[in-house]
Amino acid sequence: NTTTTTTKNIMASGDDACAPSAQRAWEAKVTGNKHVTVGKESYTAYEIVVIPPSGTPFECLRRYSTLLDMHKQIKDMHPEYFEVVRDLFPKKRTFGSTSAPVLEERTLQLDKYIKTIFNHHVLCAAPCIHNVLLVGDGAVLYRTMAVCAVCALHAGQGVKWCAANVCQLQGAIWLLVTCPTHGRRGTVLCSNPLFFRRMLRDPAQRVRKLGLLTSQPACAVAADLAQRSKAAGVVDVSLTSRDNSLRPAADVIAEVRNIAGITTQGPRPYIRLLGKLATDMAALNQLVLEAVDAAVADRFVLELSFERMIDVCCLQDSALLCTRVYPAIKYFLRCGEEMLCRQELVSAIGELAGIADMNLTVTLCVERPFPDLSHILEMLRRHRKIVRTINVVLTRPRTELMEMTAPSQPTMHEGNTIDVSELVAHIVAATQDHDAGTLSDSDFFSADTALLLEPLLVAANCGRRRIRPHATTGCACVLFTSEEHESFPMAHAVDVERLFDGLRQVILDLDKSNYATTAGLSALRSSIKLSKQCLHEGVDTSFGKLFTYDSAKGLKNLNRFLAESQFILVQSGLDLGCLEAERVVHAAERTALLDQVTSTLHDQARAS
Repeated sequence: NTTTTTTKNIMASGDDACAPSAQRAWEAKVTGNKHVTVGKESYTAYEIVVIPPSGTPFECLRRYSTLLDMHKQIKDMHPEYFEVVRDLFPKKRTFGSTSAPVLEERTLQLDKYIKTIFNHHVLCAAPCIHNVLLVGDGAVLYRTMAVCAVCALHAGQGVKWCAANVCQLQGAIWLLVTCPTHGRRGTVLCSNPLFFRRMLRDPAQRVRKLGLLTSQPACAVAADLAQRSKAAGVVDVSLTSRDNSLRPAADVIAEVRNIAGITTQGPRPYIRLLGKLATDMAALNQLVLEAVDAAVADRFVLELSFERMIDVCCLQDSALLCTRVYPAIKYFLRCGEEMLCRQELVSAIGELAGIADMNLTVTLCVERPFPDLSHILEMLRRHRKIVRTINVVLTRPRTELMEMTAPSQPTMHEGNTIDVSELVAHIVAATQDHDAGTLSDSDFFSADTALLLEPLLVAANCGRRRIRPHATTGCACVLFTSEEHESFPMAHAVDVERLFDGLRQVILDLDKSNYATTAGLSALRSSIKLSKQCLHEGVDTSFGKLFTYDSAKGLKNLNRFLAESQFILVQSGLDLGCLEAERVVHAAERTALLDQVTSTLHDQARAS
């Protein structure tokens, strides 16, 4: 096992690699290839020696797939210089890619390719080059605190927060948790470092702005803020007790009013009512109506299974007729059940289509091995006027989670991970033959860019809403239908990263003012002007019309954008096997598990 020495060094230290300097020339060369074994996985990695202008050269091992992703990033980010390296990158082979002659030829080609990049005045400074090649294995992206899974799931010690690092190791992004009792243990967050760093964008800058949650006092403040403000975009309220009977109406109403009372001054969350395994749909429908009447300023998401949603939809006084209640169907999809899932979702969509201005969210919970999503996604994209959000969540069964976190397992675990990048790759592959169009991984961007929607929700008369998940939560793709295109990825028309960087501070400033004020309207006009500047060249005229502001018509075009848009969200489910403080404190959703771990973080920090 060629990784043993490196792994031991990282587990022992976890120190940061030296950062590159823009004023100095770096060199790199590919010196060979080797067979690498990590856990149960084996693959070929290429040995790349990076030589800083001053200091000791360091070696990094990179898989062909990682370098191919980097090559695609160069094409997307620097198309004007892509011709320089386009023909130098070795072609992808379906067969024989691991034979000795092929590996030797590919090594020589990659060496020429890497040297050409480092000799180019622009490409050598590209962010994707820095993220893949100029960061040695073991470089810490950021320091945080995380839950010890052994303490929580096996030792009976409950949720215990320990010091942790998120770092790059052997071509993947790992979460390394140091527990005083069980030592340091690691689990893979993402097998594609380039994807992870793109979602995080500038890890060092981002963490400085968020504040490093590495000390108990800092965590106490952050946890207290998260727990008291309910600042997430969605807050869960269960309608059922543990025995699946409906909760008393007085308890549900009190909880709803408590959430509404906490958020009277700032942006309001959506309240998600969870029906779970309730059996009496008429009684559940009445409970929902009472909860909605208790908070007249709030909007609700009613999450049910497809058959329960149909039952509620068919009631004469259905809560879904209320304009402040949005339906959400949650479906646990397993391999072999794809056709049944499609049929049942088509049936539910058919029933809901009879309700005016329907805005449906479909959540598909999947596990490994991934089910075939091609026919399901194609059907959901075709019903985009009803299905506004497709939420694909990667979960882990509790039995597998218990097994992989057992003390007897290896301290560095690479098994059944919650790697969103692999799920995105699976979704991209599932859309290859879609009539609506093929997606690519570059069409997905960090979930925290969802805060760009906040002023649009205000413009659409949805109230002030906060949508700010942590960047590691997952990613999103926005599909828009125009006169020229159907289900067209917004990333093809708009530079989302540039738009986010330009509008982030504007939107944060708007938190302190009212959108209806002169300052607020001026900021919105500036936002729309910047949005227009971020349009790619050659996009059709309907996209240009979106980003115009007419004082007489208000934000009519942006309202049309929201009405014609469909969102695909890809995220990992929360479990105790992979929880770190940055994601917990900056979560987009307040679930029961999140409230539990946030509360323990708060209490533990205060006690210390």
